[in-house]
Formats: sequence, structure tokens, C-alpha cells
Amino acid sequence: MWELYLQVSNPLVSRASSKVANQDPPFHLLGVQYQPGNNAYWDESTAKDLLSFSPLGLHLVTIITNMLRACLIVLVVACFLSSLTSAVKFDLHAVAPANIESGKRCLSHYVPKDTLVLATVNVGTGYNQRVDLEIVDDAETPNVYAKKKGISGENKNAFNTLANSVVHTCFTNVLPEGFNEQQGFSRSIEFDLNIGAEAVDFDKIAKTEKLGPLELELRKLETIVKEVVGEMNYLKRREARMRDTNESTNERVKWFSLLSLFTLVTLGTWQVLYLRRFFRRKRLID
Repeated sequence: MWELYLQVSNPLVSRASSKVANQDPPFHLLGVQYQPGNNAYWDESTAKDLLSFSPLGLHLVTIITNMLRACLIVLVVACFLSSLTSAVKFDLHAVAPANIESGKRCLSHYVPKDTLVLATVNVGTGYNQRVDLEIVDDAETPNVYAKKKGISGENKNAFNTLANSVVHTCFTNVLPEGFNEQQGFSRSIEFDLNIGAEAVDFDKIAKTEKLGPLELELRKLETIVKEVVGEMNYLKRREARMRDTNESTNERVKWFSLLSLFTLVTLGTWQVLYLRRFFRRKRLID
């Protein structure tokens, strides 16, 4: 009795040869080695079905697998980068009371109007050093959202912005009288700023409104969509203002160009007439 012996050196079936069944040789199929038993063998019909497998189908499977692998890698890298940029940590050097303005350190971020902001500050320990916090925007009439002196440990500040402006979070580290700032005193500051949907405590909302996991995810999506719609409306209004500014500028440039052209033509005509009269007086021309 004769059976088929299959050997595959790549993901496609590449060769089929006849061997005696009682030898039960090992074979490779789609990159995997198989060791048949006494009653395990591939008959001729199975081999033909395997050999007739479409190479195009295998090619599509390979492409899809590579795409999924690439998406997984991108997702892992994005998660890693997001974890790296979750907070800002720095050392705030202490200064004397007379040099508070020069020792102030500010972190700024643009925030649209009516946006929830959560500023989390974690201040490290320090000997005889007072860390002050001030959160203010740069609107025409500056709005002060927080102003605290002598903060330590974890400190959270939540507020809604009152204008489309840049929000400045400023820190100062002040030494008491009698201490020299040249001695290099400093305290570590860890700052995390969450804006919009990132600042919402969805766990608290889920407990208060007794939302299920799916309802909670829908609530998150709703909040994110509202935030995106608000940003798009702001960009639309900003684009309208920029368009009006461009149209006004173009109109001014047009009239300025016409005025310049009229002035040049007038001056040229006046110069020609003046030179003609001058040459006639000098009897250089008739």
C-alpha cells in the first residue's frame, strides 16, 4: 500500500513524494513538524486538498497578520508614551523674599472657555521652605483660579475656565529671613494637568448614578464627543475671525495699492510737465 509523504519547507506546500506507509517518516506541514503514528497517515485526497489551497488566500492571511501585529505595536508604543507624559516633575529652587519674581516658575497651557480643569500638585519635603501656588489666566481681565501659600504633599485644584485664554500655573519657593539662597535649597514639584474629559471623575459618577460598565463607557464617549464638538465650534469661530481679518487686510492692501499707483502716476505727470516748462524757459526745446 502506497501513501503520500509531504514535506513543506515554507508556509506553502512545496513538494509531494511517494513513500511506503509502514516507514511512518516525520513531515513538516506549514512550518510544524509532525510524527505520524502507526495508523496516522495522509491519504491522497487530503494531500490534493492541501496542495490546492489558494496561495492568494495565504497571502491575504499574511497581510492581515502583519497589519494586526503593526497595530499592536503602535498601541503599545502609544500607551508607553502616554505614561511618560502623564506628569511634569522638576526641582524648584528656593529664593529670598526679595527675589520672588525672579524665582517664579510657571507652566502654561491654552484652555477653551467653560472647560473643566484639574490641576494636581505634589510637593516634596523641604527644610524651611514655603511653596506658593497661583493659577491665573491671561484674559483681558485676569481670572485667578487658585492662590495658596505654604502647600505641601498632594494638592488638587478643580475649576472651570471663564475665558478662552492661556492658563498659567506658577510656583515659588520662598526661604525665611536669615537663610542664604546660594546654599542651593530646593523642593521637588510634580505637576499633572487634566483638561476636559480627562478631569472628570467617572468612577464617582458611576457610583452616584449607578451606571453599568457599558453605560459608563457611553458616558465617557458622550463627554469626549461634546469636548470635540466644542473644540470644532471654537476652531470654526476662529476660522471665521481669521477670514474676516484676511478680507479686511486684503481690502486695505487693495486701496493702498490704488493710492500708491495714483500717487506715482500723478508725480510722473507732474515731473514731465515741470521738466517741459523748465526746458522751454531755458530755450532748450520749442
